[in-house]
Amino acid sequence: MTTLIFIALAITGAKAQTGDLLVTITDVKPDGTFLLIGVGDYKKAPESMQGSRVLADSSTVVCHLKNLTAGEQKVYVFQDQNGNYQLDFSSDGKPLEGVGRSENNSWEPSVIIDGTLQKINIRMVYLTQ
Repeated sequence: MTTLIFIALAITGAKAQTGDLLVTITDVKPDGTFLLIGVGDYKKAPESMQGSRVLADSSTVVCHLKNLTAGEQKVYVFQDQNGNYQLDFSSDGKPLEGVGRSENNSWEPSVIIDGTLQKINIRMVYLTQ
């Protein structure tokens, strides 16, 4: 749970750096809530997480993240369906809200930010809905 709290915190304080990322998120439940997108490695450096939030108003949502830290970055996405800026879990540990997976089914997809526009596709998965 602390993992995704860092995503919410990252939304307010991204530092200007060297690369952009275009994130295309598919299989979104378009319910008017927000998708929270975090870029970085919360396990190694939670204070350096960067991110954004985007309205879940379509089954496919695109977000252009600018000025991201150069290097290999992990990308995290969840749909904050109750507006509390954290991923909620069931008693058996499954996410109660949608979470993102990359095309290769990784829960922690990564991308190399290198000064050029990078692109990544993320598919939402709703495990308890």
